[in-house]
Amino acid sequence: MSVDTDMEDSALTTSQDTEKAYPPDKSLGRWFLWVSILVVFLVVIGGIVRLTDSGLSIPEWPIINGSLLPPVTDDDWEAVYKTYHSVIEGVEVDSVYHNAYPGIIPIGRFKQMFALEYFHRFVAAVLGILYLVLLIKVMRRREIRSRFGVRMWIGLALLILQAVMGGIVVKYDLQAEFLAVHLGLAFALFGLLYWTSMSLLRPPDEHKTYYNKFLSRIAWSGVAALFLQVLSGAVMAGTKAGLSWNTWPLIGDHLIPPPSVMWRSYMGILNFIHNTVLVQFIHRWWAFAALIVIVFLVFYSLKFKVTPRCRIAFRVITSVVALQIILGIITLLTKVPPTLGVLHLTLGIILFGNMLYITYELKNHEVQLA
Repeated sequence: MSVDTDMEDSALTTSQDTEKAYPPDKSLGRWFLWVSILVVFLVVIGGIVRLTDSGLSIPEWPIINGSLLPPVTDDDWEAVYKTYHSVIEGVEVDSVYHNAYPGIIPIGRFKQMFALEYFHRFVAAVLGILYLVLLIKVMRRREIRSRFGVRMWIGLALLILQAVMGGIVVKYDLQAEFLAVHLGLAFALFGLLYWTSMSLLRPPDEHKTYYNKFLSRIAWSGVAALFLQVLSGAVMAGTKAGLSWNTWPLIGDHLIPPPSVMWRSYMGILNFIHNTVLVQFIHRWWAFAALIVIVFLVFYSLKFKVTPRCRIAFRVITSVVALQIILGIITLLTKVPPTLGVLHLTLGIILFGNMLYITYELKNHEVQLA
């Protein structure tokens, strides 16, 4: 009988998980947490830039008419104003305009757009500097370097790719596929930083069970589903698919549009990026696929004893995911006003972070049958 018990206990123990338990390092953990929050802030600013069409107000990257600094004098403003209209609008202007004309943005509006894009780039630069400080902090300590060194170099690669992708997005006039990669890299960087902060603030338990592995796999499915939804949302923004077919649950007259409309043979794989009907169909219904995974995880977890913090996170995520879907529907019906669009994006990254937290708790803190 004791042999059977020992075999059962060994089967329940996750022997493959070799990550050791370490004492909390709250100071460094808070560093990672605050830098991850800065990524969230950068994503939200990027959403505002996109929804206000401010992204191309500075058509050069990383310089601005030969300088890294914003315009100061009237002559400087006139130079960048002319550059914008000639490069982006395809209109040659002989001076600044204070009133709107076809293809011409008034100088007041242009300055607002410019300020948003410049602030977006400024925050990205601050993020880069803080990440380098964080990298140095990790590499200076042998124990921390052995645990997180590889992860930090991966994060640096993500950061560099993100910066390069920002330039590509500008160069190619905010094309949907590049916007999706740009946003996806930002979410990946946020996830890496946030996960590492939790590893330092709430280190893994020494003893975990089979149920940790089982439930965390379901949770990872939720993370993946939300990440794909984020990418499809970026394609929605890039193609401005939300400005058409503003009915719900029907798309026009159909719940499921005809195959000939959903898939145009001459577009091939590009249907997933540039066919606005298919793009919107995927985004609106994949949200419910993600909802099903999350709801299943929440209700199935009732059979188990999880940490109190994880149980609170379960309650939060059910509310946030429902609110996000309702907000998405309202945003579509109202043709994506910037305020609702930004709120939709903000809730999206909050939802993603909440799902990561749940996954971390289920993976690293002991789960037992209730």
